Amino acid sequence: MRQHAELDIILDEEDQPGSQAAAAGPSELNGEEQARLYDEHAARLRAEAEAEANARRLVVAQEQWAEWLQQKDSDTSVLLARAEALQQLLAQMAAPGGDGSGGAAPPGGAPSAAAVMAAAEAAKLVEELSVATAEARASAAQLRAETGKRSSAEADLAGDGDTEMKRHREDSGADMQEGDEEGEGASSGGAGQAALGAFIGPQMRQGGAPPAAEQQQDGGEGAFRERARYIPLRLDMEQRRLLRLLEAALSVSEYTDKVDVLAWKRKSGRVHAQIRDMCAILCGLVVAQDYRRGQQLITERNFSDLATFFQDCFEVGRRHKVMNPEKMRETYGKLMYLLMDSCEGEVQELLEFKCVRPLRTVHVLLEERGALALLDDPLMEAATAEIVAGGAPRHEVQRRIKAKERARETLARRYRSRSLSEEDILHCLYSISDNNSYLLFNRDPIDRVISYLYDYFQPSHAEPGYSLAIQGGSQGARLTHSHERQYTYVLQSLTLWREISHEMFKLWCLADADMLAEGNRYNLQNTGQGLHRVQSAPRVGRAMQAILGRCRQGLGGWVGSSVVHLGDHNVPSALHFIDKYTQVPRILNPVVLVLDELPKLCRDPQVAAYVQSAFGGVEPCRKAILLDFFRHAFDGSGADNFFDAGSCIDGRLTSAWNWCSKIEKKPYYHVFRLAGFVGFDGDFNHSTMVRAATLAACLLALAAGASAAEAAVKTFPTTGCTGGSLKLDYVAPRENDDPIAKCLTSVRLDLTADCKVSLTPLQSHGSFVPAMWSGQPDLMGLGTFQNTQMVECPDKPRAPIQATTTFASITNPGQKLEAVRRAIIKAFASHVYGLDGFGNYIHQLVVTDLDFKQGTLMVKRSGDPTYGDYNLWYAVTENTITSLNDVRQDDDISPLSVIELCSDLEYPLVPYDDAATLCLTNDVADGPCPANSYPVLMVPDLNKFDEKDTAYKVCGLCPAGTAGEGFGCTTCPAGTYSGIGGDCNPCPAGTYSNAGSSVCIPCPTGTYAAGEGTQECSPCPEDSYSWIPGAAACVRCIKGVPEACLDGECPSGEPVAGKPLSTPATAIASVDTMDAEDGTCSFVSGTPYEIHALTKCPSWMEASPSLQLAFRVAGDCSIQISPITDPSCADPTDPRTSPDNDAFDADVHPYGKIEMRGYYTYDVETERFAIRSLFGVQIDDHTPKDKAVMLAIDAITGGELSLKFFGATTDAREATLWPISDALPLTPEVCFSKLTITGGLLLGAGPLPASKCPAGSYYHAKESCPTCPVGYTCPGGAPEEAKIFPCADNTYNPFLGFSGVCQECPEPLGPGTYTSYAAAQQCDVERLDLACDSDDYKDAGSFAYDTAAQACQKCAAGTYRPYGVSTECEPCPAGTYSAEGDAACTPCPPGEYNPLEGLADQFDITGFNCVVCAEGSVALSGADDTPADAPESTDEGPLPTGATFCDACPAGTFVKDPNEGCVTCPDDTYRSGDATLENNECKPIPPGYKLKVADVHDQIELCPPGQVSFYDDGNQGTGSRVPFGKQNECAACASLDANLGGNDWAHTFAPRKGMTHCIPCPGGTIPSNTGAGAAFATVSCKACPNGQFRDAYTKSASCTPCGPGKEVGPSSKMACSKCRAGTYMNATRAGKTTTEANTCDLCPIHTYRPTMGALSCLPCPRGTQTANNGNVECTACPIGYRNNQAGTACEAAGRGTFVNTTGAYVSTPCPKGTWNNEEAQDNCNPCAPGKYSNNFGSTECKTCAAGTYSGGQSSGCMDCRAGYFAPAGAAACSPCKPGTYTPEGKSATCKMCPKGYQCPTNAMKAVGPCPKGTFSNKEGNKQCTPCPINTYSLGGGSPFQPNPVMACIKCGAGTNTRGLVGQSKCQVIRPQVKRLFF
Repeated sequence: MRQHAELDIILDEEDQPGSQAAAAGPSELNGEEQARLYDEHAARLRAEAEAEANARRLVVAQEQWAEWLQQKDSDTSVLLARAEALQQLLAQMAAPGGDGSGGAAPPGGAPSAAAVMAAAEAAKLVEELSVATAEARASAAQLRAETGKRSSAEADLAGDGDTEMKRHREDSGADMQEGDEEGEGASSGGAGQAALGAFIGPQMRQGGAPPAAEQQQDGGEGAFRERARYIPLRLDMEQRRLLRLLEAALSVSEYTDKVDVLAWKRKSGRVHAQIRDMCAILCGLVVAQDYRRGQQLITERNFSDLATFFQDCFEVGRRHKVMNPEKMRETYGKLMYLLMDSCEGEVQELLEFKCVRPLRTVHVLLEERGALALLDDPLMEAATAEIVAGGAPRHEVQRRIKAKERARETLARRYRSRSLSEEDILHCLYSISDNNSYLLFNRDPIDRVISYLYDYFQPSHAEPGYSLAIQGGSQGARLTHSHERQYTYVLQSLTLWREISHEMFKLWCLADADMLAEGNRYNLQNTGQGLHRVQSAPRVGRAMQAILGRCRQGLGGWVGSSVVHLGDHNVPSALHFIDKYTQVPRILNPVVLVLDELPKLCRDPQVAAYVQSAFGGVEPCRKAILLDFFRHAFDGSGADNFFDAGSCIDGRLTSAWNWCSKIEKKPYYHVFRLAGFVGFDGDFNHSTMVRAATLAACLLALAAGASAAEAAVKTFPTTGCTGGSLKLDYVAPRENDDPIAKCLTSVRLDLTADCKVSLTPLQSHGSFVPAMWSGQPDLMGLGTFQNTQMVECPDKPRAPIQATTTFASITNPGQKLEAVRRAIIKAFASHVYGLDGFGNYIHQLVVTDLDFKQGTLMVKRSGDPTYGDYNLWYAVTENTITSLNDVRQDDDISPLSVIELCSDLEYPLVPYDDAATLCLTNDVADGPCPANSYPVLMVPDLNKFDEKDTAYKVCGLCPAGTAGEGFGCTTCPAGTYSGIGGDCNPCPAGTYSNAGSSVCIPCPTGTYAAGEGTQECSPCPEDSYSWIPGAAACVRCIKGVPEACLDGECPSGEPVAGKPLSTPATAIASVDTMDAEDGTCSFVSGTPYEIHALTKCPSWMEASPSLQLAFRVAGDCSIQISPITDPSCADPTDPRTSPDNDAFDADVHPYGKIEMRGYYTYDVETERFAIRSLFGVQIDDHTPKDKAVMLAIDAITGGELSLKFFGATTDAREATLWPISDALPLTPEVCFSKLTITGGLLLGAGPLPASKCPAGSYYHAKESCPTCPVGYTCPGGAPEEAKIFPCADNTYNPFLGFSGVCQECPEPLGPGTYTSYAAAQQCDVERLDLACDSDDYKDAGSFAYDTAAQACQKCAAGTYRPYGVSTECEPCPAGTYSAEGDAACTPCPPGEYNPLEGLADQFDITGFNCVVCAEGSVALSGADDTPADAPESTDEGPLPTGATFCDACPAGTFVKDPNEGCVTCPDDTYRSGDATLENNECKPIPPGYKLKVADVHDQIELCPPGQVSFYDDGNQGTGSRVPFGKQNECAACASLDANLGGNDWAHTFAPRKGMTHCIPCPGGTIPSNTGAGAAFATVSCKACPNGQFRDAYTKSASCTPCGPGKEVGPSSKMACSKCRAGTYMNATRAGKTTTEANTCDLCPIHTYRPTMGALSCLPCPRGTQTANNGNVECTACPIGYRNNQAGTACEAAGRGTFVNTTGAYVSTPCPKGTWNNEEAQDNCNPCAPGKYSNNFGSTECKTCAAGTYSGGQSSGCMDCRAGYFAPAGAAACSPCKPGTYTPEGKSATCKMCPKGYQCPTNAMKAVGPCPKGTFSNKEGNKQCTPCPINTYSLGGGSPFQPNPVMACIKCGAGTNTRGLVGQSKCQVIRPQVKRLFF
């Protein structure tokens, strides 16, 4: 920030009169010189400011370097101390005979060489560290001396309350400085806060280098210009008045209730009506605030004329919201929804004006005035910066303030002009300062939290016990993050919030623009949270993406979803989105304030002791708060999935609010309260009383724990454990309601090295355990669930349990084993309800023993007073506790282990035998677990291809609130619940549940659930109630009798017009002796469960109690129970209960404390009513919050009821004590008494006979038998007898329900004693002299006794005392008066009267004794006198005395003087009616009137329609009446010009009676006259003839023709306008007298006219057409159509043609080879193979003839070649098969091969010859046949000229074929030669 000391010099130079700027002002220099000087001056200022800024950065860097050196000095000092200690130790080891332990020296007595070397190295290290420490200290001191103190960033608290805010900051800075001096709060210094400005990542905290000086993020060239676009102008006083008007109007508006509903009625109508109502309210409020201005608004009468006023109001409200996002939280939504609707065109048309105009910003104002250069001035930063003391001295702060003021003044003088005043400039500067102030108080807390994250946590590794890691499903988390990932997730979330807060004004402006953008419509949808307007927000969306991109780039990545929900069911609109982020400071400010206040709080020794005991000190307490905040405020609990809200951008904020809602359950909540925390929506309360009360509660807890610790046996902590952990998964029994099992279904047991045991629940979310305990749970309500309370299981580990022993030292392993075992037992027994600060059970769940067996743990619960004897069986699925000295199995020799065999879960006894099914062996391990369990793989499947692997798994039972199919557990849906390992069952009637619930929660008071499976209870129907939680039906009481409203419908129907049907009533009951099971009720005084009525009403314990109870049943079915008739307690004014009475006794209960309250409730299943009480609700406020006596009233038989009392508590400590416990030797205490109804009805019980009221009550038609009140007596009886009688005077009755004779006030009589008036409950009226008739009183005047003063007093003025006749002061008769104490009354003087009795002398008030007649009347004394009898003047004598009335002068006359008669009104005036003070003057005949009868001045009447009267100069007191001299006539409008001259009235008329002026006929009309003479009148206007017009300003009685090319219709004959484009008006049409002459005719079809004023239309060009009449242009013919003639329609392309372009003139014939046979085609179809088209424009394809063929899209067929053939329509030719041939082409078939030939191959063109030795004797031979034996063939010859061979030739004689076939010749047979062999 450019804020420096030299700035003062620069500003001072400008202020000096001798400076260059002052000496040569703009008025003395020409333009060029002025511009040059200014540029030089501005350049100098910028250069100096930049140089100073650089110097300042250097100073800051030097100071940071010095701080770093100082830190290093501290660090090296610590290292030096450690090194010196190490040196001493090594020196001892190096010394001869020394080993550091006092033992003998090593052999030889000399130190080892290693020891000597180590000692030398240590000495060297010490020396080097000493030198480094000295150098660092010297460097730091030198830099400190050179730079001085570092100044903080400067800024201004612009706006109201600057001084107070500055003083607060100075005080805060001083406190922080003092804290630093004491060594506290150092970790929250500025280094961490400075790290965020440039998105400094975690790595900056890991290195040793000092942080670089941070640049101001908001600075830079043009930064103010961009910011100013979104900084609204601060409101001035007038705008603040408009804001108050708007807020008042919005607060009473029901806009969204009336508009945002799903209804069939047209929405625009609803919107229009509501906006007009809003405008009317605004006008009314203006009237209330400023009557004159309001009258001006009302006079306008048309809201459209007030558009500017309404726009101002609405814009001021929007601007105020942008400047103050936390304001208008209840009304801003209505405003924006109203304006959204007003932007719709239909609504604007109805309103006739726009409600929205752009926001006024700094940039807009400066741009309008041409002064944007102001925003670039170097002094802008100094003039608008925020000033923060930051520990600076007061004089330094004052110097900065003055420098800022001078900068503002300089800028105001420098840039002022004719269009921009200095006030305007200051207004802009203040507005920018407002933005800086907002950033300080809303952005800086985020910086502080980021600083805490840096200071207390490392990004890469976690300090033991302070890991930020979270696990989905554990403690409500929806995300699973490691420590490093969660650190990044938190940092990026905070950084994102910081950037959004920095851009908040811009985002608000963009949201305003998105919501009010015309055309950006919304949809009214049910988003799951009711009806919302879902609307897109493109501007906000783009801005958010830019912010998100900036954050991602600065942080180097992103964890989680980066979805920005806008315009969907999660975030319906920009309003919902941006409003969410105004809550960030509400969340973070309390956290930062508590962390900052903690060191100061601990200056109080008592607070310090509490913090030390509970947390271990200030820093551990801070770390505990931050650890919980960084884990669970960022755990993804915003929704149940990744994209909707779990880790998305807006869902992160929802998770933080979830954390806020649980703050009261946090262990550090008392610390927040001690710091003054009230709530996240409130301020901090630093009241000493509040802090003292909170501290007292903390110290009481400490004292109780200390006392218990002192009384306990001395124990010693056990240490030396090896440590480790177990993971336990619950396996039996199923569906167990045991709190330990529900809260620890899956648990990790940790054992530390110092032998501390802790249990970490892994799956407890959604599990609930009892939070209220009662001596009679069945009587808390009707049914199982009514009037119960539950609390969620702890979602994180309790404090570790230290293993202890009574032995001072461990001498054998068994002692440690036993200590650890007891610690584990205590951890299980205390986990659900916890321990106090000293280790005592708050509510112990008994655990008697632990059985560790192979792979399992049995937690034995024998002897629990509530849950009985049974065990909880866990499977050990993970184990790192292996030491036999820590924990062993029960065999005392084996270490703990996980389950190794499924047989480990075999247990033969019920209900544990089911556990055997929860282990799956290898052969079935790949299958699912049993239903409602989840798998835990015990041994990895090392070889997935080997089914005989060692893999198996254990199945843990699903936690309560979940279920599954064996592959895992999922939360039960809302409306259902489940036990451990059980199915999801629907919640019973009267209850509901959220998703994942283990129990069903009773419906809250005022709601009900009629059926099963309710997800959200329904509110009771109108005029019905449900007081007891868990109602399945609401009740309504009519005359005190309840009726059940089943399924939301009451038998008596619905209230009409909001009038309730319920009515109250009273019943009276006598009581029986109060008993208990042991015979004596113990709920008496001295116990916390006292029945106050039993204590104060002793007869209740007697055999025949005199006590009765009055049951006052209200219409809402609540019942007030009041003790009556017992004198000991029926006196509501018992003097013993009044501290002001001498008989006061603090032990006596006041009546309000002994009254009780009950409520009707109904059981749907049993269909019965009962009366129950609510916990902690009593008539007065005496009942403690954590314990109470409950009552239950049930019907028995006849007129008898059962009344029972029992105790209930929400304090877990009290659950096992009297009177709650149900475990011997204690039993629950229940006191009971029988009630007998003696009057009225209660639970169906009534008296016999039912019509009588008991003594002590009276009959009331609506309320039966109400209790007799004090001061009255009620004998009871039948209705006509059961009346209420007040006690007479001098008697009294102090008791309720009294029926005897009222007691007389005690004797003796006389002064000093007391009596009473009627209906008195005590004798408290002192006896006095009541006669007041002694002679002294008579001589002094009139006196009578005054009850109020309790003394004789003078009779009041207007009365007198007729002694002897009356003891009271009597009123003076009419016509007389008296003063105070007058002995008699005096007649009224003449001219005055008194019409009534008791008139006091009025002379001191009015100057007259009696009343003076009103002006226009005379005083008369006789009933028959009239004004005519009154004297005409004083000469005729005075008026009579004692007048009793005044009579007014008749109409047409008046009184000039009170002593004169009535005078007739002069000419031209009148007076109607009797004379009055306001009507004693004859007034001129008003304009618009005339005398009803000529010369009779008593009545006037309105001028008839068509005539007017007025005064020529507008003043009826000075002007002449028109018409002149005709007081009983008015003038017609048409005659005014002739009478007055001129041409001003020719176009006027008078449509109504009593008009004072003629008004112009509307445009398009002319006057219409009727009658003649006195009846001549201009009553109406008639429309101009067709084709003619007259505008509203033409003074004429006739209209003007319009002519061709023009029309009068659109303006209703008010103007002659050119024909619109697409229409025309020719001369013929214009000359018609019909209505056709009014409007231009539409251009006929297929013609058009693009210009205005046409006389004719143009035909559409070729290729175009129109679809209808009245076109301004023609449309191109579509594809498939053409048009070749202008002005005609497009025609479909004919068959065989096509058009494939728009605007075609002609169609194209289908090419050869194509065809189509339909019209309007855009292409042609190709001919199929085997077909062809050989013409253009074919409508079909021809089939190829036989012997020819074609492919696709052919224009002709081709002939087949020889050897081939084709049938008709062939796509290709086929070769002739062997045995056939075709010698020619174009063959349809092939020929058979003839005899004598062969055709051996395909596609034979000719036959082939038979080869030699073969023949063919049939057709169709593929090959010739070989010749038989002894035959031959010479073949068919050449293939080119074959010859047929149809047979073979036989061999000739002597030849043969030698037995061969297929021979071509025969062989000669040779003779055989026989040889002889010897």
